[in-house]
Amino acid sequence: PNPPRGSGRLTSSLGMIGAGGMLLLGKGKYILGALKLTKFASLGSMLLTVGAYTAFFGLPYAVGMTSLILIHESGHALVMKKLGIPFSPMVFIPFMGAAVAMKQRPKDA
Repeated sequence: PNPPRGSGRLTSSLGMIGAGGMLLLGKGKYILGALKLTKFASLGSMLLTVGAYTAFFGLPYAVGMTSLILIHESGHALVMKKLGIPFSPMVFIPFMGAAVAMKQRPKDA
């Protein structure tokens, strides 16, 4: 039998987006939690982000966007280092950005 009208690339893409969304919502916190425990947290989460962006927008966009986020977050890390504030490794979160957390509060704001 022929597939119903309207099925095809659009339906397949929507299915992939839904499945990916469910994976990120359901298992994503465990994946990111596991990445935080390794020495390669930044690299692993960066590669995960590049892979996620590549799936939707292509490799050139993925590398460019991830690089921009890396440069931005590196600015935060450099300022924390200059001020003597210990910080955690950079963790990338696909489609949301990245974070560098302070391990302790600064002495004076």
